[in-house]
Amino acid sequence: MGATKIASALVSVDGQIHASRWAPTQVCQGGAAVLDEIAAQINSLAGEAGGSVAGVGIGTPGQVNSKTGIVANAINLGWASIPLKDEITQRLTRPLPLVIQKDANAS
Repeated sequence: MGATKIASALVSVDGQIHASRWAPTQVCQGGAAVLDEIAAQINSLAGEAGGSVAGVGIGTPGQVNSKTGIVANAINLGWASIPLKDEITQRLTRPLPLVIQKDANAS
């Protein structure tokens, strides 16, 4: 996830990409719209998995507390202190393990 796009993929444990999604990050529509798009992509790909999903990882700009899932100072998204993990978890259609990491570390 970044200021210009939200990209996601359904990846097997051996690294094979089975499906992917991409959408522009609509920062101008507000934080809720960005969170809704992230969750929509996760829900869509999890639905295509055809079975269990081991987990979800989100790479995000800003200062990230991976334990709490809170993103601070993501300037390019206009986020000051967003409980990303909680916000996404509430929007998922089924419970999934979720890990939040700073984008530079995730890459």
